[in-house]
Amino acid sequence: MRIAILIVLFFISFQCRCFAQAGSLDTGFSGDGLLVWDLSAFEDRIQAVVVQPDGKILGAGWITDGTTATITLQRLLPDGSPDPSFGSGGVVYTSAVDGVHYAYSVGVQSTGHVVVAGLSYDLSFDANVVLVRYMPNGSPDGSFGTGGLLLTDLGGGPGFQAAYAMRIMNDDRIVITGQDDENGLTCARFSPAGVPDATYGSNGVAITGVIASTGLCMDLLPDGSVVAGGYALPVGYPDWMLARFDPNGTLDPGFGIGGIATFDIGSDNESMKGVSVLSDGRIAACGYRGFNGQDDEPAVALFNSDGSPDLNFGVNGVLVLPFTAPQWGQATAIIAGPDDKLLLAGFRVQPGGVANNDFFLCRLLDNGMFDGTFAGGAQVFTDVSGSFDRAHAMALTPVGSVVLAGQGQVTESSTAYAVYHNDLSLAVPTTGSSSIALSLHPVPASDHVVLAFGANATGPITVELRSTDGRSVSTTVIMLEAGGRAPRLELPSDLPVGSYVISANGEFGRINAPLIISATAR
Repeated sequence: MRIAILIVLFFISFQCRCFAQAGSLDTGFSGDGLLVWDLSAFEDRIQAVVVQPDGKILGAGWITDGTTATITLQRLLPDGSPDPSFGSGGVVYTSAVDGVHYAYSVGVQSTGHVVVAGLSYDLSFDANVVLVRYMPNGSPDGSFGTGGLLLTDLGGGPGFQAAYAMRIMNDDRIVITGQDDENGLTCARFSPAGVPDATYGSNGVAITGVIASTGLCMDLLPDGSVVAGGYALPVGYPDWMLARFDPNGTLDPGFGIGGIATFDIGSDNESMKGVSVLSDGRIAACGYRGFNGQDDEPAVALFNSDGSPDLNFGVNGVLVLPFTAPQWGQATAIIAGPDDKLLLAGFRVQPGGVANNDFFLCRLLDNGMFDGTFAGGAQVFTDVSGSFDRAHAMALTPVGSVVLAGQGQVTESSTAYAVYHNDLSLAVPTTGSSSIALSLHPVPASDHVVLAFGANATGPITVELRSTDGRSVSTTVIMLEAGGRAPRLELPSDLPVGSYVISANGEFGRINAPLIISATAR
């Protein structure tokens, strides 16, 4: 009976969310969709956010006391209340004596362990990459590094090294990207326990060799390839930069020039802040541009899988958000959904002081047009705290809702969140017969799903299971014979409850169908 009740409650919640307009605030979170959590009288901020399979929200960042900085890790229940089972009242602080620690990324391993990546420097200002691993209840994992904290210099020796982005692989290995003074944009890979992966690059470190460059964002492909983005400073002013590493940590020679692509988006001050790979291999990126010290403009670009600009997107591959001057802002995060629509997040600043700083969220089609089905004409601006509001990170919940996290202001600066409804459009055009259709049974599913194709679809078909944020969960090739039985797809036994997409690719093109995994016992 309890299992049946859970299933009913899950689908009531799922259906209610689906009926709300995408982009509207989810009032199931903190009563109005907004949360400001003040931790100290100085600066508090969330720089990274991820949602666990059970819907709990993890936000990582730091607090300061005016002199030093301490890593902060918060966990919220799906309704926005602090999780009392995590740390002390839902928050954990991590620091070391005479050290300054910043957290820029957070991820969850399949074991429930939480990993945070960032930078640490001591009083000599020797900055190093810092990784911290926590037990599922927020306590430090003593088997990781020293008391749960691992410092590494990426082999660059004294100087500045930092991790600004991180992804957790399906086998729980840890991949980071960031900066090394001697080697520029750098990636590194570690075992689940924090040991450098000797099979990756040189002793676990992969470099670009572009000295004046920095990696600020990354996406991880199913085969272990990495697309890292940031900026390069060739001469004078920075340009957007992408680097693609093969699964073994070597630069991909088929990408850009020797694995590196730089892109001038038409200004003298540019930085890429977010990157996400679409289902067809194209790469969406976001950030900002500025002119001669003037205010920043949010920008988004789309690249082909070889690193060249997708000229069908925006103007010559770039779209600059049409904020009305003297408004300004930055795009800080981007997620390509399984329908290849692009969710873009960041902040807008209007004249008149910090009270006019707002979160922004918009949704674009993959040709650079605004998605008119999204609230606010595809652009939503949210006053979270009534003062200094800036969204630094974005994540999706298991049912596809959008979580933005960053900072608001109660005293000096406070951690802040906003949660929005989202829908999942599956209107992906096929390149072949328009009569082909795909239906799934049973829905909701548990351990398997049967795929039924309309008309006379035959031949080899690649079936991919994707999460709502567009990430590949599994890929299977099936042979479909005319008049044969509908194929059965076995689902991963540890697949979390939530919404997914089945994508089928064959001679008929690509078609999608929504899949919901229920809370039945396995």
